[in-house]
Amino acid sequence: MLELSQLRKWLLLGGSCGLINGIMKGGKTKKLFLNSVLNSTSVIGPSVANQMASLTMIFYALNNMVKLFTKNDEVYNSSISGFLAGCIYKSSSNYKIIGSYSILSSAVFSFIDYGFKKGYI
Repeated sequence: MLELSQLRKWLLLGGSCGLINGIMKGGKTKKLFLNSVLNSTSVIGPSVANQMASLTMIFYALNNMVKLFTKNDEVYNSSISGFLAGCIYKSSSNYKIIGSYSILSSAVFSFIDYGFKKGYI
């Protein structure tokens, strides 16, 4: 189940992306610069958080189904689940976007799962 702490982590990631985007846009005066940063943070932050939380929920559901079929916790379960989660999440897009989301989510979720198993996270 997706916990509130995970949603907060994704919101922090999205807010950081918005902060960087606002700094890159900038403004001519200090007031416009601050306005640009605040606008970007409040627009991009929740959007990224919602996308990542949805992808995480799909991953957890698929990961449990893969564990059900393999009967134990294998090394490649998170890779398969991450790949399928990316496919399902962007299933209405073209093949290039589906492929990029699938490969990226497979790599990210494998990295996170490895970190949990080894005790780094």
